[in-house]
Amino acid sequence: MRLKGKRVVLTGSTRGIGKATKSLLEKHGCEVIGLGSETCDLSSYIQISRFLDRLTYPVDILINNAGVFWTGPLQRLTMDVWNLSFEVNVK
Repeated sequence: MRLKGKRVVLTGSTRGIGKATKSLLEKHGCEVIGLGSETCDLSSYIQISRFLDRLTYPVDILINNAGVFWTGPLQRLTMDVWNLSFEVNVK
């Protein structure tokens, strides 16, 4: 697949694997639209849909890379953190 000139929406593009993926896609000539927590609430289907609806051109590739995780003791895991993890990672 040739990537030059393709428009890519990439979630989780500001750190880690997403940041590296964005850089690699740009090197291959893609226009990358990063979708991250600073852009919209990635746990909200409605906000993501509204963001995508505002685009005035078609998207060729969608990469769902966003994710959140808990690094603390399991005993301190709150329902808010659990729900956020499920909303971003699973839905």
